[in-house]
Amino acid sequence: MEEPQIRPWHPLARLVQTRIGRNLLVYQGIEHFVKLVVPYSHPNGARLSDDDFKRLRSAMAVKMLGPSFEKYKQTLTHSEPDHAQAFEDYLQAVLSARNLMTHGLLTAPGVSLQTEEGCRRAMRLLDEHLELAMPLFQMLTAHAAMVGSATGALNESELESIFSLLGGDLEMVEGEDPEVGV
Repeated sequence: MEEPQIRPWHPLARLVQTRIGRNLLVYQGIEHFVKLVVPYSHPNGARLSDDDFKRLRSAMAVKMLGPSFEKYKQTLTHSEPDHAQAFEDYLQAVLSARNLMTHGLLTAPGVSLQTEEGCRRAMRLLDEHLELAMPLFQMLTAHAAMVGSATGALNESELESIFSLLGGDLEMVEGEDPEVGV
């Protein structure tokens, strides 16, 4: 028997939309903070001329998340090769989750905004993706705050915004409706 269809304004569909927005903000924060910290953390950064440093910052500003992660990996040092591979795998998993949300959520297996079960599947998937991305978001937010504070790359308002993100609770969506079972 086919599950009955729901309207786009159904509470479950709205909760999916809210989770998409929440996750999108986290992914945008990750991308923004990677672009901010790479020029200041790059192994050759201290040896770069002012013009080369400005070019690196300009180049980072227009990169998408995948290429930004590649540059970010160059800034990291690991005492254990297994740790480096594990972190690269983690970055790839975050990137894949972001890409699925951005480019393929509505075609993911079991996801549909037209049925209650499809909406519940979408919410579970988005919650799993958030749980995956949050440690990276928190780490990069703290790193960006340190870089921004130490270098003057961020003004007071931007630093306050970062600190509010560190203290905020992005993990749960407020206003979940107990009547729809989520």
